[in-house]
Amino acid sequence: MPKYLIFLLAGFLLACDSGPRLPETRPADFRVEYFEGGGMLPESQQVTIRPDSTVDIIFLNGKKTRTVVANSAGELDDFYQKLRELRVLRIRSRDEGEVYDRGGTSVWLSWGEKSQQISDSGNLFVEEKFQADYAAMLKLILDYNAKVQAGLKKKYHLAVRNGSPESPVTQLHVFVDRISAILRIPDSATIDTAQVDLHLIPGRYQVQVSGNRIGGSFWEQQSVTFREDMSGLDIVLYQDSVVLKQINP
Repeated sequence: MPKYLIFLLAGFLLACDSGPRLPETRPADFRVEYFEGGGMLPESQQVTIRPDSTVDIIFLNGKKTRTVVANSAGELDDFYQKLRELRVLRIRSRDEGEVYDRGGTSVWLSWGEKSQQISDSGNLFVEEKFQADYAAMLKLILDYNAKVQAGLKKKYHLAVRNGSPESPVTQLHVFVDRISAILRIPDSATIDTAQVDLHLIPGRYQVQVSGNRIGGSFWEQQSVTFREDMSGLDIVLYQDSVVLKQINP
């Protein structure tokens, strides 16, 4: 290959790699804010990763839940380097003008006097060539949030049984807030019992139970407080009602 082509190729590769980057080491005041929500659904999640702590705020079913967990400097540095490797400052959104009722996600990065917002919400759409990088950034933020919160969670056992065996259950759905705890849709079998373990931060959750049985259907939603001192939840499906009972050790 002629030398001038080698120099041209080297210059092209250097230009491709010379876009804006986060500082080489994590600034002492580096901060990440993630938001998902908007649109027509009255629910949202906001995660703020600060130098000292991570704050997770969830608004769902008219209830606001806020958790704060102290950060480890080592884990935060590792998160920062992974974020830096993604070259997130290159990600760009395009403005599509007036867009109605479109929710989505946004990320704010700030340090010192610098800040950058990256949005895929409302009238802003992440450009196609950056969508994979944007998705990777969101996953990195949410994975970090889940990791730091894991120590706050407790295992709870959910047990479901049919209290009216004369009317077999053929379909069952159980949700704890937005978590699909149990989802059973057998082809021909019926359900006598079902069970699952969930890891939740103790607190109040909306538990929704629905499904079909021979001769009818059922639906129930209740607010349940998962306490530190309880081991789980017993769900009994009667022909005309659904009963939720806290299981104590």
